[in-house]
Amino acid sequence: MRFETISNKLRHEYIIKKSRFICDLMYCSSLENVKIALNNIKNEFPDATHHCYAYIGLPGSNEFEFKDDGEPSGTAGMPILNALKINGLEGVLAVITRYFGGIKLGATGLSAAYAKATQEAISKAKKVEAIYSLFLTFSLDYSTFEMLKANKNLTYDIVEIDYGQEVNITVAVPKENFEDFKNLVYGLTSSQFEVSIIKEDYHYY
Repeated sequence: MRFETISNKLRHEYIIKKSRFICDLMYCSSLENVKIALNNIKNEFPDATHHCYAYIGLPGSNEFEFKDDGEPSGTAGMPILNALKINGLEGVLAVITRYFGGIKLGATGLSAAYAKATQEAISKAKKVEAIYSLFLTFSLDYSTFEMLKANKNLTYDIVEIDYGQEVNITVAVPKENFEDFKNLVYGLTSSQFEVSIIKEDYHYY
């Protein structure tokens, strides 16, 4: 399984007719974390007029949520959600904090403003592919480790290295590529290779 998400939390501000739309865009893995992030933003901007948001969960979770937070129905949460969908993002939360500037935008103007603030934030985000992966730990001698690093035929990522008498390595490997990776290292070590799977999770490549 794989999906596109963002790796960096960012904040973008859009101003129209003196109203401020502050978009916080971030990776988020569950509705529980949505509540935590939303509460943190509300505490940071307690005097804001609205805190509208949309969330699309991880693949297979069927989680999504959006709120207008007092704006006219359909003018805030849905435009934010649609911007996330149009960009093919999952596991992402967008919260827009609005400070009303005294000039009414109307329903159409509000929807456009929330969509534009979200889209501009997304355009600044670092998009990454998250792939469901196995996290493996094993040890290699130094020369074999250099041969492994030189091999560019398979997707994997070294996430931790401990240099001792041997090189103790933790790597993330897409689950679909596990057997190929294992065979690669077996070939480099003449089958003198022991590996432990420490966890399964999504990883950015």
